[in-house]
Amino acid sequence: MSNTMKIEAPGYQGRLIGIWRGRTDGPAAAAHKVANDARMQATGFALAVSRIANDGNLTTQGKAEPLRNNAMERLTPLRDLAKQAAAAQDGIAKQRAAMLKVAPPDAATAVYDVAIGQYLRGLDDRDAAKFRSSIATGEASPRMIDAVARMPAELVGMSAQQHREVLDTAAARRDPEGWEALSEAALAWEDAADIIHNATEFVAHGAPVQAGTVQPAVRTPDLPYRLPTEGSAWQDDLNHDLAAAA
Repeated sequence: MSNTMKIEAPGYQGRLIGIWRGRTDGPAAAAHKVANDARMQATGFALAVSRIANDGNLTTQGKAEPLRNNAMERLTPLRDLAKQAAAAQDGIAKQRAAMLKVAPPDAATAVYDVAIGQYLRGLDDRDAAKFRSSIATGEASPRMIDAVARMPAELVGMSAQQHREVLDTAAARRDPEGWEALSEAALAWEDAADIIHNATEFVAHGAPVQAGTVQPAVRTPDLPYRLPTEGSAWQDDLNHDLAAAA
């Protein structure tokens, strides 16, 4: 069941900062904490916008500097959260690769692998689909599954996506609990990375996350490190936020 993460601040209620699709405990607990930390940074910035916008002692020009300073202070922890998410996702990728790994073949096994590959490439669409289904049901020979895992997708008559699904299914059958935990962690860190991205966009560029929607997280490698700069784009966003929060 999906849950929403929203910014809670005057003038910003209902601003969606991300979607959380899985559990929040167990293998997902660390990612959920990081995502919530990112949401709190965005909320802190929204509160600052509201406070500064309503400060009668500051002129419009005078409001720009404290708002920009607050944004810059928020981007440092967001950058650290982005690094943490990237490191976690890299670790998950390595764990997945280890779970999918099968023993390298000896000379006789390699010949058998090639024969299995030739057989699978010769199947028509219906029989090929039946074979992939047999892996999910546990009916496929472990020897054939190992051969598929050792060879590239094109040598077993599969698309890259089909090959990945076969390997994932096989790994899940070998270690159901371990694969489930890894899958839950992978989903959680994917959501966390999107939320960090959206929070960074919100702080760095004003408020691009519109009420009731979430912008797709198009990952730009340097995004978490980019600070607000002087210029028309920043000033336009600033004026928009000041007007919205006033």
